[in-house]
Amino acid sequence: MIIFCQIVVAVLTSILQFETPAAMGIIVIMASLAFVMQKFATDTRRAPLSSERLSLAFLGAIAAVVVTATLQALSAMLLNIAGEHDALKDVIRELTVGNASPMLTTALLAALIFVLTFVIIFASAGFLARSALKRLDAKK
Repeated sequence: MIIFCQIVVAVLTSILQFETPAAMGIIVIMASLAFVMQKFATDTRRAPLSSERLSLAFLGAIAAVVVTATLQALSAMLLNIAGEHDALKDVIRELTVGNASPMLTTALLAALIFVLTFVIIFASAGFLARSALKRLDAKK
């Protein structure tokens, strides 16, 4: 679900040429996690165990890194195909921090995305599942 939400947001913001806020990644994670936790609560009638939250957070963080890397690679490939070599060089230059190589900076960004996504999912999954359970109990 996280992958689907990330792709939909990326496509819509590209097509509609929206300026995406800095917190868009968090919004996408929370929106997709709310759906997943609603489904989990409906199916199991309980909040996820700590081990289940850990697995979900780990897999979600890996998915976020893979999707982000794929979208970045696609963007670079499209810039290269379009002959926008100067724009591609600008993107690579912006990815470098200080004298670090672009590969090192990319690896650091991937690690940051992984850690942030992991923490957000792990911390929020229980809360969202308990909220979903309260809504299910209110319907009775």
